[in-house]
Amino acid sequence: MLVLSSSAALAEKREGHVSAALLAGYGTTNNENVIGLGAGVRLGYSFGFGLYTGVVGLAHLGTHDEDSPRNHSQSVRAELGYELRLQPFLLRPSLRAGVAHVTTSFDENGGFVSPDLGLGISLLYPLGRCFVGADFDARMLTSPVHNGDYFYPHLSAAGYATLGYNF
Repeated sequence: MLVLSSSAALAEKREGHVSAALLAGYGTTNNENVIGLGAGVRLGYSFGFGLYTGVVGLAHLGTHDEDSPRNHSQSVRAELGYELRLQPFLLRPSLRAGVAHVTTSFDENGGFVSPDLGLGISLLYPLGRCFVGADFDARMLTSPVHNGDYFYPHLSAAGYATLGYNF
């Protein structure tokens, strides 16, 4: 049976804690895929009343054609979210903002640094102090690719398997 409750209702039972997680997954973009396979780390703090804040760093291998160099990206983003308990799961929607470095043969300069804005959601299943789950995000690199003919932003969607620990 699933029971929905706010973390605020559980504040007496749950204190704030630090968590760390490994992420591995795949993402795609609206043009050349600078995301592809990726891995990362997350470090965060969950307040006892439901607020979550953290930072996530990701590196993606991207894709490439046989006659062009690899397109890839790295990013670091801060997260601000709120934890909802769907017993036995934890659901955490979040806002994510940071910076990404993109290398792509489609940009006239070979790459660029861009503000990175996104929405995310994590679905976590606790196993004692450990947890497993899935993380999904949609994001936009706000600096457009300049290829000489036209400009376009990168929009992306990605999903990750998550394995972590609550300290």
